[in-house]
Amino acid sequence: MIKERVQEYCKYKNMGISRFEKLAGLSNGYFNQVAKRPSDASLVKISKAHPDLNLAWLLTGRGNMIDDETLSTDNSIHGNVTKIGNLSGVTNSPTTVNNNGGSAELMKVIEELKEQNKSQREQIQSLTDIIKNLTAR
Repeated sequence: MIKERVQEYCKYKNMGISRFEKLAGLSNGYFNQVAKRPSDASLVKISKAHPDLNLAWLLTGRGNMIDDETLSTDNSIHGNVTKIGNLSGVTNSPTTVNNNGGSAELMKVIEELKEQNKSQREQIQSLTDIIKNLTAR
């Protein structure tokens, strides 16, 4: 099921599954080996490499394939995921994800990072507008 959704996303993005896996730092053929669902660590990698991909859709097939928040934003602006177990946000205070915390904890962290990302995009847009106004004078 997940492999089929990855294929659908790859078709939408006009890329092969091997490219999807490589960008996410996953092994070649990873989705051929995954029986039910990717590990939490792999989901973090996928989220970082493909921020427009709705992870809830990837896991369940429900909702939109593309995250609504990223449809109108520049894909080059994203939060930093330093390593599994330590996801840093805007405030430099790490949020720890332990490996036995399960998907609920991971999804909560991802949602928090999305909110931080949205706030940063709004700040960047505001600063860009200020710069445009200053340079137009």
